[in-house]
Amino acid sequence: IHKNYYLSSDEEKKVQDWLAAPNCSINYSTALNKRAPGTGQWILKDPVYLKWREQGGILWLQGQAGSGKTFLM
Repeated sequence: IHKNYYLSSDEEKKVQDWLAAPNCSINYSTALNKRAPGTGQWILKDPVYLKWREQGGILWLQGQAGSGKTFLM
């Protein structure tokens, strides 16, 4: 049995908004404005970061949500 459901344009817009990825530039700007002076300076001395900086490539920062990754950018 198949049932077809049709959404109104308003309902479709709500679903699309719900599924859409967050706006990263807004999140970044918000974090940048909340950042305290000196935040994240420790990473600039970390051996892994220094090695990456010399060699290039991709540096993957992994952490739980809300742990401060955005503030390091």
